[in-house]
Amino acid sequence: MLGDTPYKLITKKGKLAQLRFIVPILILYSALTSNALATKEYNKEFKEYEIMAVFVYNLIEFTEWPDKTASTPTRICIYGQDPIGELLSSFSKNRKFKFPILVVEQVPDSELKKCHILYVSPAAKDYESSLLTLTKNLPILTVSNNKGFAKRGGTIGFTWNGDSIALEANYTSIKKAGLTVDSELLDMAHIYK
Repeated sequence: MLGDTPYKLITKKGKLAQLRFIVPILILYSALTSNALATKEYNKEFKEYEIMAVFVYNLIEFTEWPDKTASTPTRICIYGQDPIGELLSSFSKNRKFKFPILVVEQVPDSELKKCHILYVSPAAKDYESSLLTLTKNLPILTVSNNKGFAKRGGTIGFTWNGDSIALEANYTSIKKAGLTVDSELLDMAHIYK
């Protein structure tokens, strides 16, 4: 369980995140660590990817897309080689959730417009600027753990500080994308405008 790990979410106010956001993360993390993937020995970096995968999945609950119905699968696209894609695929195949998800690994540029969430991996950092240009003003929640991602125009960034994870959000990018992100999530993030 997450309580057995040294990781924690730190808000912009330096406090632990509100329970409404943390409880689903604890449930998903517990589900992940109870499946066959958890039998392998993970190094610290892979555990961080597990936690980020849970956060990415959890963002669905805190985001509203224009013209998306509850029965429409939420497409989570992965740009660049990254272990987070395998972890998210495991969530979608092995668990039942209240909303359907579809994980698309190694998404080609021609398919970006179909994504609801676009995770930009560190391996794709060289393409980050062009990806943000291609997705600008589209209803896509762009997410990455590339340092300074939200500051450069991505909608949500994860930043690791030792054993803590912090959220960053770019309010202008969220609004230009026509997305509505729950204020509770935004309250936990460092906001760029």
